[in-house]
Amino acid sequence: MEHLGGTDAVSRLARGARSPYAMYRRTVARHPQCPPGILAVLLHDSDPSVREAAAAHPNLEAHHIIVCAASTDSDMVVAVTTNPVTPARVLNQIYSRIAAGSLRRHYDICYNLAYHPNTPACVLNELHHHSSVAISLAALRHPRASADALTEQASHHRGSVRLVVAGHRNTPADVIKKS
Repeated sequence: MEHLGGTDAVSRLARGARSPYAMYRRTVARHPQCPPGILAVLLHDSDPSVREAAAAHPNLEAHHIIVCAASTDSDMVVAVTTNPVTPARVLNQIYSRIAAGSLRRHYDICYNLAYHPNTPACVLNELHHHSSVAISLAALRHPRASADALTEQASHHRGSVRLVVAGHRNTPADVIKKS
């Protein structure tokens, strides 16, 4: 399934999406050339791993991403946070649901948000206060980390945090000189 050249690539993916074996359907959902229409069908698959693979695919259309993000299935929401094209406003809504306590897998979702390229600065500002050092550091390393958040963490008791702050391009020069 890896090398699908020629004009029948989509038909091969479509056949694979109808396979009785979840492993094949999941492979289709992860295939880089999988078209949005097939991904939309796989979002309704009986196997959760197939649905999650489809939700994480960058070819998934925005309206499907929004529906998946609103799911009560936390595993589906985790998959959405790994999709590199998930819009910032959707990521912000996901974080609001975490803050409200309505999602399981809080750690996994926060970790993915801290690394996601579209995570808005307002969410990163919250994540740098996370109790997990891994999530906090990831939020501080993010290119959108705010100067205020970096300044606030410049005198952190952990050297690893101070090092991240000192090396970040958004850290104000006067903060680097003080630390």
